[in-house]
Amino acid sequence: MTAATDNARPWNDCRLFILGLDGGSFDLIHPWVKEGKLPNFGRYLNESSSGELQSTLPPMTFPGWSTMMTGKNPGRHGIYDFTQRRLGTYEIDIINAADRKAKTIWRILSDAGRRVASVGVPVSFPPEPVNGVMISGFDAPVNDSRIMFPPELFEELNGAMGGYVTSADFARDIAKGRIDQSVAALLASVDRKWATAEYLLKREPWDCMMLVFGETDACIHYFWKYHDPASPHHDPVTAQKTRDPILAVYQRVDRYLGELLDHLPKDATVMLVSDHGVGGSSDKILHLNRWLEQQGLLRFRSTSLSGRLRRIQMKLLNSAKSWVRTVLPKPMIRRIRFRQKGMGMKLESHLRFSILDWKNTTVYSEETPYYPNLWINLKGRDPDGIVEPGADYERVRQSVIDLLQSWRDPDTGQPVVRKAYRREEIYQGPHLDKAPDLIIEWNLDQGYAYLSRPTTASSGRLAVERISYREMQRSNFMINRSGSHREMGIFAVKGPGVKKGHWLAGARIQDVAPTVLYLLDRPVPTDMDGSVLKDGLTEAQLAMRPVQYQEAETAPSEEAAYVYSAEENEKVSERLKSLGYME
Repeated sequence: MTAATDNARPWNDCRLFILGLDGGSFDLIHPWVKEGKLPNFGRYLNESSSGELQSTLPPMTFPGWSTMMTGKNPGRHGIYDFTQRRLGTYEIDIINAADRKAKTIWRILSDAGRRVASVGVPVSFPPEPVNGVMISGFDAPVNDSRIMFPPELFEELNGAMGGYVTSADFARDIAKGRIDQSVAALLASVDRKWATAEYLLKREPWDCMMLVFGETDACIHYFWKYHDPASPHHDPVTAQKTRDPILAVYQRVDRYLGELLDHLPKDATVMLVSDHGVGGSSDKILHLNRWLEQQGLLRFRSTSLSGRLRRIQMKLLNSAKSWVRTVLPKPMIRRIRFRQKGMGMKLESHLRFSILDWKNTTVYSEETPYYPNLWINLKGRDPDGIVEPGADYERVRQSVIDLLQSWRDPDTGQPVVRKAYRREEIYQGPHLDKAPDLIIEWNLDQGYAYLSRPTTASSGRLAVERISYREMQRSNFMINRSGSHREMGIFAVKGPGVKKGHWLAGARIQDVAPTVLYLLDRPVPTDMDGSVLKDGLTEAQLAMRPVQYQEAETAPSEEAAYVYSAEENEKVSERLKSLGYME
């Protein structure tokens, strides 16, 4: 079939199309709509019920999309971060979709005989065997038939449109300052994903299809400094020479949203959703373990000569990782990484934990970039635990919460911490044991998000470290961190029985799955944490078809475990590092 013939093919029916914008934010969309820069978003929102969508806490991609797909909080589905602690050790593993312990809407709809298609949704590798197709998101470690269900779809797409792209590869262009080429790579990735969705829409009818553009998030991390003149990272020279890369990505998405609205049947429902919002980053870095040391709660192995040498070793290893990723050819990188099985995550675990003196550490942090948390060094759980379970554990948690609430930014005098939570305050479910003991919600620093980094990478002994503009421009660490996440994402829905031009208040990301099921005439399982967003629906619609519920299955969803090979582990690590989610 020629491209011209394929372009002439009509679209099939799709009862519900979900367009996902990773990191989508009305803080960007609404002003651009008012300025006439996103005309298709404008006409869509005028016909929709829309509102901000509260993300998970903290607002992160893996738990966010997992909560959206299951209607459950991380305590029920088991996904808290990009990595997870191997309980009983001080080691970490990268998670994948097989680690999710709750049914997704794709499985629920498939079991009900509905035809579904999921394209590019994060945390969907390995793909589920659904009644339809599933194409994995950016976290897929390979680019072959294993990223798709059914596997033969991979060759079908290769023959029909030249293949599929899980994510844009522009790290080397960024490292060399080639902004225009980097943006072109992002736009090409958007184009290919849209072409894939369009091909599938022309291939057969669907009850539900979802397409996620991760490029709306990637451009935030890399290019906020060119978008926001007030950002501490702002580069006015490059910004003057470069059209706003974030706007360019949104306008490309706007074009395809227009095609969606023009070609889908008039009675189709179109939903817009994001996993979290976005905003700018501060020029200050927090080192949680350094702060814990200052409170007398943690000790580094740095009081002796061997300890100091170990600390120097950690800094050299951190520098070496950044240098390898940006300088060496990819084939050479692969030979280095995979010489020893599992070396990458062993190194990551080593960097995080080996410098700690466990016998004298009460509380510690993994110091991940986007999941600020603390673990109590607990007897019976941690190999060298020193805190007794029960009353001592609770006393330590309360003491740490009090100390966190009193932490002040030395420059502004403002609280560094907005609130510290015990894990059971925000998570509930059978997988609560996987959660850290305390979760921290940072304050903003004059409207910008604090950055987090391992203490091993600090330049001195400060818990709050300000970096100069010159350092920001030269640092590999800062290259993809001028933009960050925020709590409020986006939600909108347009279609039969939906209020038009209505502002929807109080929507939460766990409400998306129940709403999807309702729109497709399916009952909502009683163990979902979310609720159908009735405020966006007309009274006539709810009277004609009230929300129905069904008892949840007593047996939990248990997908067969998928253990990454050493090479797969490293590839996923690189994707996460390219977005600033790991260092």
